[in-house]
Amino acid sequence: VLIIRGELMPDSSEPIRQATELALCVIFRTLRAILGNEWRPTAVCFRHSAPKDLSVHRRVFDVPLQFNSNIDGIICRASNLDDPLPNYDPETARYLQKLMDVVTTQPAQSPRDRVRQLIWGLLPTGRC
Repeated sequence: VLIIRGELMPDSSEPIRQATELALCVIFRTLRAILGNEWRPTAVCFRHSAPKDLSVHRRVFDVPLQFNSNIDGIICRASNLDDPLPNYDPETARYLQKLMDVVTTQPAQSPRDRVRQLIWGLLPTGRC
C-alpha cells in the first residue's frame, strides 16, 4: 500500500476544505496523466465530512471516496510505481536525468543550514 498524503499548512485558522480538495485533485490528475487513465487508486481520503452532494467528487475522482478519514490523501498500490509509464519518452527521460544529476551533485545542506532556511521561510508567516 502506498499513501500519498496532502498536508496544507494555512496561515490562519480559516477552513481549508476547498484548498485541500483542490490540492488532492491536482495530485490525482497529475498521477493519472503520468501513469495513464487506467491508474485507479484504492481511495481518495479527506479528513473533513462529506458534502451533501457528492456528484462532483464522484465525477472528478471516479474512485472510492472516504470522508472523516484520518488523513487527506490518496491510497494506491505501491506496485503502481513499478508499472511501465504509458507515455514514456526517452528524450524527456534523458533531459530529466541530466537535471537530477545537477541536483544531486550539489553539496548537501547541514542541519544548521536547513533550520536556518526553514526559519527564514516561516518567520514572515508567523508560523515559525
